Amino acid sequence: MELKNSAPHRSSNKLGRKVLIYIIICSSILSLFSTAAQIYRDYVHDLENIKLRFESIESSQLESLILNLWDFNDDIVAQHLIGIVNLPDISYAKITSPLGQVYEAGDGTLRTDVAKSFELLYEGQHIGTLLVEAHYGDIYKQLKTKAGFILLSQFSTTLIVALFIGALVYYLITRHVYRIASYSRELSIDNLSKPLTLDRRRIGTDELDELAQSINQMRETLRRDVVRRQQAEAQVQQMNVRLEAKVQERTRLLEASIEELKMAQDSLIQSEKMASLGSLVAGVSHEINTPLGVCVTANSNVTARLKSIVEEMEQGTLTKGKLGSFLALQTESCDMIDNSLRRAVELISNFKSVAVNQSNDTLLECNMKELLLESVATIRTVFKRENYHISVDVADDIELTTYPGVWHQILTNLMVNSHKHAFEGLDDGEISMALVENDDGMCFTYRDNGHGIAAEIIDRVFDPFVTSKRGQGGSGLGMNILFNLVHAKLNGRVSVSNLDKGCQFVIQFPAKHRAIDEDS
Repeated sequence: MELKNSAPHRSSNKLGRKVLIYIIICSSILSLFSTAAQIYRDYVHDLENIKLRFESIESSQLESLILNLWDFNDDIVAQHLIGIVNLPDISYAKITSPLGQVYEAGDGTLRTDVAKSFELLYEGQHIGTLLVEAHYGDIYKQLKTKAGFILLSQFSTTLIVALFIGALVYYLITRHVYRIASYSRELSIDNLSKPLTLDRRRIGTDELDELAQSINQMRETLRRDVVRRQQAEAQVQQMNVRLEAKVQERTRLLEASIEELKMAQDSLIQSEKMASLGSLVAGVSHEINTPLGVCVTANSNVTARLKSIVEEMEQGTLTKGKLGSFLALQTESCDMIDNSLRRAVELISNFKSVAVNQSNDTLLECNMKELLLESVATIRTVFKRENYHISVDVADDIELTTYPGVWHQILTNLMVNSHKHAFEGLDDGEISMALVENDDGMCFTYRDNGHGIAAEIIDRVFDPFVTSKRGQGGSGLGMNILFNLVHAKLNGRVSVSNLDKGCQFVIQFPAKHRAIDEDS
């Protein structure tokens, strides 16, 4: 395979440029340090030369200068000073005699970088002082020139070496990296047959060869995997066809089974509702029998007494006192019969209202306190004894658009559940209900102080067919019906928990309901 798009790669040789830049930077830093070190050595050497010049003046010219100064050879003294000033880096020389004579040469206005004084003695007698000053200006100028030359030569050398290394890196590495990148971009599932080859001479095996071999091994592995995957996909496709046929058959069987289970569940739910209704009918019948029995007893007493009064009146033995006693008994019996009949009418009216609401499952505007009290008055007949206290705590002004029949079914399931399970074996008990408004809407709380719910079933109490009276007449659908009514009809949620004594059901639902057509 030939190398493609080589020209663009050269123009965008980022790796080569980076290598070139790093080489130039590193070489420049090294050049700066080496140049600085060399300039510093030259600077120290030049300073040492100035010291040597001071020593040379002292050793070679000082004696002649003293003799000429003693002989007042002013011209020769001046020539000596000029000779001193002509020495490299010496800028100024001056002789001061005790008589006030001054001899000087050079430029005394230049900055003095270093100076040295020599005492002039002739046979032990002080005849003057020689001051020699040196200026570093020429040294600095020479050092700058030298530094510039060194830096320029080293930069040129560095640039040439960097360009050569950059070209070498491109030829040996970069162009092959581009070749590998180009091959990798062109590699696809449909193009796995062509191996990667590098345009280079074979002189042993290096990292690029190992990389190319690894890519070719990967390509071959991918090719084999693709072949295996295609074979597997063909097998899976065949299996899918067979599986789809099996799924369709199983789906048909499952749908038939689900339909049968749904019919059985509907039948059980209806049976549970009828069982609750049967309990209510039995309770209401018992409650109605009590006032009707009172009426029959009172009527029997009045009838017997009336027969006796009639006989006495026919015999002429009826007295005013007996007649008054009979009339008093008559009045008392009539009042008793009236109260008993009113009680029976009230029970029948409540039962009729509840039955109508339960059969007519529609949204109605209801006063919740009246609705709950009416339902409780009917349902409490399942408790045959009077020593069960039931309280309803609801504000008088709570008006909701809700399902009366749903609420009656909920209370029926809760109270029947308390009667069958919570108060089993107990002679008395307490049930409390409350309805309050909170941030989430309305909250209905139902509590009893019975035995509570067994720990092993409390987490599954709303599942169908969960009961603690399996085989004792319990269907396990009461709480499931309650759960479905709360979720499907009230658009709410229900939770249960055990208390220190008894259990608590909490129903949270929105204040406004939407009509739902589905059956609960």
